[in-house]
Amino acid sequence: MESGGDPTVVDQRGTPRRRGRGSRGRGRAGASEASTAEAGGTAVPELDTPADVASPAVEGATPEVAPAEAGAERKEPAQRRSAAGSKAASPISVNVAVPRGLGRRVNSRLIERVVKLALERDGWSRPASLDVVMVSDDEMREINATRRGVDEATDVLSFPLVELRPGEGVAEDFFVLPPEQQLHLGDVVISFSRVESQADEAGHSRERELAFLTVHAVLHILGYDHDTESGRRQMRRREEDVLAELGLRRDGS
Repeated sequence: MESGGDPTVVDQRGTPRRRGRGSRGRGRAGASEASTAEAGGTAVPELDTPADVASPAVEGATPEVAPAEAGAERKEPAQRRSAAGSKAASPISVNVAVPRGLGRRVNSRLIERVVKLALERDGWSRPASLDVVMVSDDEMREINATRRGVDEATDVLSFPLVELRPGEGVAEDFFVLPPEQQLHLGDVVISFSRVESQADEAGHSRERELAFLTVHAVLHILGYDHDTESGRRQMRRREEDVLAELGLRRDGS
């Protein structure tokens, strides 16, 4: 069954680094709809992801294209490619890193759709990028201990790199960028083992759980929080709006 409460958020400063540039971000943790368990150990995953993706969680990992994504364009009918080409390209770039061998168990396309939908529904329209990294419980525990000083696993962590206000966008510009240049919003780390176990415990699909953890993390990136009752209700409404639009409701779907 799904839990009715949200976990405590710790706004402790972390230092995620990507593409050789040091940045400061807040590690925000925990977003299960079912109960969560603890796990231990450390490891660094090999990834099924584009080679130019870097993440605070998996520095030094060797990436490659996920099997579920490779060759997808070749399989699309010509008419679908034509229709897609006629639409305006999204200004939002989502990089999804998946551990080697799990490309068929993690729906990278769903993650990308959730991220873009959550940002667009909040009014985001400028070029931006966001990285999502799937890890094991052992790796999540190591990241949590290193970035936040909490020596336990959790289901999801958010590392915002820009200060944002819900529905308003950038609250403080740390540097000036040309309007056409992408702004990296931050990094999201999700435990794929928690996706599976929490979905089974809650009695809904793993796609529902994956989408929930993703939208929850993106809302933290956008500045939403659940440290007050009104904030918790607002955040939950936003989550459910995105999930409902994707057809992933609470009724066991």
